[in-house]
Amino acid sequence: QEPRITPHIDKMIKKVADALSVEPNHISIKATTTDGLGITGRGEGVAALAVASLIASWTIPEFSAYAKINLGLKITGRRNDGMHTIRTIFQEISLKDTLRIERSDNGFQFSCNHPDIPQDETNLCIRAWHAIKQIDKDIQDVRIELDKQIPVGAGLGGGSSNAAAVLTGINEFLGLGYSNGDMEKMAVKLGADRKSV
Repeated sequence: QEPRITPHIDKMIKKVADALSVEPNHISIKATTTDGLGITGRGEGVAALAVASLIASWTIPEFSAYAKINLGLKITGRRNDGMHTIRTIFQEISLKDTLRIERSDNGFQFSCNHPDIPQDETNLCIRAWHAIKQIDKDIQDVRIELDKQIPVGAGLGGGSSNAAAVLTGINEFLGLGYSNGDMEKMAVKLGADRKSV
């Protein structure tokens, strides 16, 4: 709480947070100074020479993408892009995939633990990222890691749920401030049932 030291400690925290790509409030610095070190009262020199313990107490944010089952389904039409419009009642179940999202300095990256998940534009997670990027080209790139637990092609809406989790997760993680309505518009472009997830 030393007023001559605190501003410099704050600068150290910001530099460490920037280097680790985490928020400053996830970093704490414990500093002690003694007269014996001969540095008390030297302003910036005190902060630079203080015995410091850096504690990075962050975790990579995780976002859940739950499976769903159809309790009822009626096809109501067909859009110009070939997608069908439907009227349905969905029920989420406890089975879920988990997405981890972090900042990337090496361009957008996607990885998945399931070998059958495509790594190209047919992947709904990748398409969801590009849907956001088309609107805001200046946002920082991210790395998405998908822990796939929902069976692929089982009709449980895993892909749709993953796409929705990417949209909401990136919006929250990067603080983009999109409303639910904004994200619904992006989701609809990915397929008729993304909006409902």
